[in-house]
Amino acid sequence: MIVASIAPVLSALKTLLQYLLTAEVIPLFEVKVQVAALRRQFEDLRSSLSRAVLEGQNKPVVSKAMRVLYDCEDIIDTYKVRRRLRNPLLRLKILHEVANRIAEIRPMLAEAAQAEDSVEEIVRALLEKPSSASSHVVSIFGIAGLGKTTLAKRVLSHPQVRSGFQRFAWACMSRGTTTRDLAAEILCSVSPDLTAEEVHGMEEKVIIDRLREVQLNTRCLVVLVDLRSEADWDRISRAFPLREGPSLDTGMEDSARKLLKLCGGLPLAISTIGGILSRRSTLTDWEDVRKNIGQTLRHLNEGRTLCKVVLDQCYDELDPKLKPLLLYLGLFPQGAEITGKQLFHLWTTEKFYLPHKKLPNEGKLDSTLKLKPLVDSGIVQVEEDKPTKRIKSYRLNNFIRELCILKAREEDLLHVLDLRSSKEPVKAKRALDLRTLFLFEEKPCEGRNWKQMGKLFKKCKHLRVLMIEGLESVEGSVPGSIGDLFQLRYLSFKNTQVECLPQSLRNLVSVKTLDLRVRCTPTSPAVILPDVLQKMKRLKHLYLPRHFTTTDDKRKLRFYHLKNLRNLKNFTSSKCKESDLAELTSLRKLTVICSVEELDWFSSFARDRKITFKHIPSH
Repeated sequence: MIVASIAPVLSALKTLLQYLLTAEVIPLFEVKVQVAALRRQFEDLRSSLSRAVLEGQNKPVVSKAMRVLYDCEDIIDTYKVRRRLRNPLLRLKILHEVANRIAEIRPMLAEAAQAEDSVEEIVRALLEKPSSASSHVVSIFGIAGLGKTTLAKRVLSHPQVRSGFQRFAWACMSRGTTTRDLAAEILCSVSPDLTAEEVHGMEEKVIIDRLREVQLNTRCLVVLVDLRSEADWDRISRAFPLREGPSLDTGMEDSARKLLKLCGGLPLAISTIGGILSRRSTLTDWEDVRKNIGQTLRHLNEGRTLCKVVLDQCYDELDPKLKPLLLYLGLFPQGAEITGKQLFHLWTTEKFYLPHKKLPNEGKLDSTLKLKPLVDSGIVQVEEDKPTKRIKSYRLNNFIRELCILKAREEDLLHVLDLRSSKEPVKAKRALDLRTLFLFEEKPCEGRNWKQMGKLFKKCKHLRVLMIEGLESVEGSVPGSIGDLFQLRYLSFKNTQVECLPQSLRNLVSVKTLDLRVRCTPTSPAVILPDVLQKMKRLKHLYLPRHFTTTDDKRKLRFYHLKNLRNLKNFTSSKCKESDLAELTSLRKLTVICSVEELDWFSSFARDRKITFKHIPSH
């Protein structure tokens, strides 16, 4: 009887174990393959989105795809960093989470990739030259609800399409719409000189003739929505003529004089408008610029408002590659002097661009080349080293910085938070979306401590860049929760008051740039730094504090695992293991704090290992 009653239980348990083995355990062994496939899809989508961002494509769609891209990167990083955990149960849990997240993101990834491919395909079809002189027709078709109208709107807003055509029209062929009504709607859109009353007073033949005439002299793009049959197309197609060569117009000098008058004699406005016009070659383009500025200024006469309108126009005209770089400068505090090296480290961390070749002084030179157009146009100011005439740092005037912040907010790239106010907490969802966090204070603020910062760190789990600079009034030690930000690539405490750095820094194995040049507290002349830096094997740029002690006074900092380290600053033999320098095979720049006696040791050390110092400045 006992055996008989246990048999069904054992059978059910066997079935459950078979299910768990098939549905849970076996897929976990495939996670490595799934992550590799996800990485390939991630690279393809990132390449496609890089072009989309640079070309200024439909912002909401690109923003949605970017979030998918960030989620993919989070999954890949989580697997890469945490797959080798020593605890087997914890490792199994992480693999399970990764497998589930991959399954969730696959449909979104496929949707984002398909949408980008469809837009590019239609844009190429629209811009290619037709084999004959006839009007070029591109069809988007499919079942209801597939997203045809959304796709058409994205194509219409594509920057290559906006620059490739001079006039645009959007017309809907709804039920009951006559050919005359549809042609009149299109004519009103492509002929801004005609009023709706004038067009609707014309006969159908006159409307179609005028529409054909406009298209003969102007490159037009007309989007027809809700065409349900070939008969609908046959009724309206006679309004689209054979294409002949476009006529050229003159009068640019007159247009330029009108623009000069609009500038009101302000040098910034004049130089900015000149930069815009230099990239446009037709009278129509010049007139469009004049009308855009003129309409905005019709009721505004203040010089500050004029400058803002001109700068808005200048931003819209910028090369798409320069827009994110300019907006990024707006993240820095008001009046900040931003070095080229710092920008280079941040931009490469953010993957704004990757250097195509190694440069001898890559940080300064590459950032200088990237920002040269902005410097030449006067948007970005520079400070030069007088003897060498080289650029030392960049800065934005307050007005342009405000514009950058406004634009970044509009594009959902930036959120400004005043930590002095308890009325504006960081929401959990927004914190999870954060990839970059800059913390600074414009003026000293009493009552701030690192414990409050720790609560913020716990919310921002996916941070790549954390820059805490110039916080002079914060009290206490850096919280251990900073070690949970294992996806960090860039971490800076420069000029921030710190008493002690935590042991949990050992967990930041992905960090490539680490700036520990902190400000010591009045009660502690040297910051306490644990010996955990050798765990950061990807570290390339390390800036040590000028005054520090180790957790154990008898123990020196070790660097023997830092094979990728290129730049080491504030190395001191009294606190750092001298022999570890021989292990830093990638080191290109070393700044040493030492006495005259210690300098003799460094000279013999370099001679024994055939190390050549090109420059040995003294301070």
